[in-house]
Amino acid sequence: MQRVAALASPRRSPALALCRPLPLVLLCLAALPALAQSLQPEAEVEMPPPPPPQSLRAEAEVQTTVTATNNSRYGQSSETNSDLVLDVAPRVRLQRRGARLSLSGEAGLHAVHYARGTLGSRLLPEGRFTLESEPVEEWVRLDANGAVEQTASDAFSGRPDAGSSVNRATYKRWRIAPAIDRRLSPSLSLLARSEHSWSRRSGDEAVVTGSGRVYEQRQLLQLERDPLPLGGAVEYSREDSSYGDDKQSALELEALRLVASYAFDTEFVLGLVAGHERNAFAGNTEERDSIRGVRLQWRPSERTELRGAVERRFMGTGWNLDWQHRSPFVAIHLRSSRRPVAQSSWQTLGGGAGGEVAPLLDAILTTRYPDPLQRQALVQDIIAGLGLPTELLKPIDLVANYAQLEQDNSVSIALLSRRTTVTASVFARKLERLRRTDDPAFDFVAGGADNEQRGVGLNINRRLSRTVQAELALSWSKVVGLGLLEGSTSREKTLRASMHHNLSPKTDVTVGVRRYLLNSSLTGPSQETAGFLGLGHRF
Repeated sequence: MQRVAALASPRRSPALALCRPLPLVLLCLAALPALAQSLQPEAEVEMPPPPPPQSLRAEAEVQTTVTATNNSRYGQSSETNSDLVLDVAPRVRLQRRGARLSLSGEAGLHAVHYARGTLGSRLLPEGRFTLESEPVEEWVRLDANGAVEQTASDAFSGRPDAGSSVNRATYKRWRIAPAIDRRLSPSLSLLARSEHSWSRRSGDEAVVTGSGRVYEQRQLLQLERDPLPLGGAVEYSREDSSYGDDKQSALELEALRLVASYAFDTEFVLGLVAGHERNAFAGNTEERDSIRGVRLQWRPSERTELRGAVERRFMGTGWNLDWQHRSPFVAIHLRSSRRPVAQSSWQTLGGGAGGEVAPLLDAILTTRYPDPLQRQALVQDIIAGLGLPTELLKPIDLVANYAQLEQDNSVSIALLSRRTTVTASVFARKLERLRRTDDPAFDFVAGGADNEQRGVGLNINRRLSRTVQAELALSWSKVVGLGLLEGSTSREKTLRASMHHNLSPKTDVTVGVRRYLLNSSLTGPSQETAGFLGLGHRF
């Protein structure tokens, strides 16, 4: 009876409801340039001397951290377990850049040991690589990347410190994308790309359905004429995703689009989109729908760029906005999207915006250090020398074995001045079972991994002298279950303060404290207080 009453109750227009985040996004875009201008420090940034140019760079490091904690299991306050945790984390990095080949990668692990045996010892691997090559000049490209990382296995049980084995799952991702990219004439180009990606999640005790394996493939064929001032494009795209050993597609999308574009000037291009798509998901019969939308590209300067697309599709209004701004002091990246997915964009390589600190620092240093390999090495030196975090706060993923509708908004900021370095991230993400706007019966079907998450992370690093830095890190996040998880909530707060001292150009020591608070409807309230001492050395 409750469901029948819900269907009979008045509902807002789907188009209006789905477009609610757009005014907020546009307001942020208008305010961010002023914010970036106000954040620029007056003093010139004192940068370390850049490494000498070289086509190959290899380095290794090891970080050893001892943590004294009063709650090693991050359990309820009445079940605290004090322990001494040893974390030994070796890591190797390799970067190579040539005329047609660029390769970067790193591999490492966390060897975690609990002195009092409150938890078992574990080896937690981490690593990533990126390959960009051009086997045939101005014809064939090949991109590949992969990652192995540790993620929280249960979104409602919090995200413990990196040197802990609690609530950990190993996530592996591989992607390869060969492409033909050819300029047929000064104004006409052809692109044919086939992208394949595999991902697998293991050690995830919270997953009771699905294998944690996802295979995705995407094909794109595009013939485009540059807007001079009138241009256009014909695009054919196809996506197909499946889970585990299931031969049936979990999400299949096929679309043909015609784009007419006009360049009002060299900075602003506007396009109109019309097309047709075929979609099938959740074992339903395929449906065919029309596509209508607009695209825009605005680049007022070489440091600021906005790309966006808004389309009316089978699931309502979808969009993808990407805004980037950089200066010698500040880098800002904003992304907003609403689209059907087989897994969240944060789980795909190159998906969610603002996940890492290195790309933001790289953007800040672009003008002063044009050579990419030299700039990449300098970024690593800054992160290691100041003891900066390598990643920003981002959502925790729940494993779903069905297609979902993702609405994702994120902003990441980095400020680099003479004495102070600030990194921050804000995110809001909603994932719910994918459905068509004209299928009211689907309202009765709820997903077991639907959720909504919000979070804010802030890290402030202050240089007290040439060899000593102080750091303060704050984070807050909230997870709310939807669908079958309705009623499940989790709130998390973390405070971390530390001092970082460079004993030599390659050796550093860190000492600090942290406070962790978690209030979960599933595990109950818990808290942790810890002190840590770390020693790092680069070879």
